[in-house]
Amino acid sequence: PHVPASRAAATMPSPNLVISQFQAGGTANANDEFIEIKNIGSTPVDLNGHRIVYRSANGTNDVGPFAVWTTSTVLQPGQFY
Repeated sequence: PHVPASRAAATMPSPNLVISQFQAGGTANANDEFIEIKNIGSTPVDLNGHRIVYRSANGTNDVGPFAVWTTSTVLQPGQFY
């Protein structure tokens, strides 16, 4: 669905953070999962105050959070986390 630019800008932690890799849990081990975040921008981005959740297919329910940053965790330009 289309998200108005004003709403997208207000909800995105940074337009320069992308999920560069992910692995969903498998049937043998549901906890064998991860995501990798990359700062593709030219300035540092602090993850403090952000969280990662799973959004349901219909987009109405969040599961998690899977990760929460409560202290300064700065990703430099080009850096992965």
